[in-house]
Amino acid sequence: MRKLPDAAAQFVAIILRNSKTLTELDLQQNRIGHIGARYLGDALRHNKTLTYLNIHYNNIGDDGIHYLADALRHNETLTRLYIANNKITQIGAQHLTTALRDNKTLNELVMGGNQIGADGAQHFAAMLRDNKTLTTLHIGNGEIGDVGVQYLAAALQDNQTLTDLSLVNNQITHVGAQYLATAIRDNKSLKKLNLQMNNIGDFEAKLFATALQYNKTLNTLYISNTNTISRSC
Repeated sequence: MRKLPDAAAQFVAIILRNSKTLTELDLQQNRIGHIGARYLGDALRHNKTLTYLNIHYNNIGDDGIHYLADALRHNETLTRLYIANNKITQIGAQHLTTALRDNKTLNELVMGGNQIGADGAQHFAAMLRDNKTLTTLHIGNGEIGDVGVQYLAAALQDNQTLTDLSLVNNQITHVGAQYLATAIRDNKSLKKLNLQMNNIGDFEAKLFATALQYNKTLNTLYISNTNTISRSC
């Protein structure tokens, strides 16, 4: 489906609400705004079959994610939610992470390209301390910076569920890299960390190499556009 407006999303939501067989729904690259998100959120509150929802590259914004977040409090089947590039800020991040503290089913959240900033990263960090089901979190291109990374790194020292974290292109420097390297030493669940397109060079790579001497679970670490530190399980 391509270029569906909010009105069309209403009809999709009716199908979703009544379907007993639909497990995957791809609505990426349409013109769905917060009104369409409200229709979808209402449907998700009642749907018992959908496990995958992709609404990448729409325009749901903070109001739209509020509706979807509220649905996640009630939905017990959705395991993968893809909402990249939807003009979501730290306000929307707060709505979403508050819901994920209660949600027990979502495993994958991909929402890169939303400018959640350091405040949004702080909301995600708080959620990661409570959530026991999320294994994949992609928040690249989110302008979280070193301050946001500090929040996330502290949470990683407590979280024992997350296995895949992407922080691509987030204005992370050697300061943020040090926070993450310290967190990796103690974390026992993370298997993949993507830090591509940040201000991280050889010195920071050495920090991670040292951390990996203590870490027994991280398999793959992307630290630039060309360099990858990898090891077998």
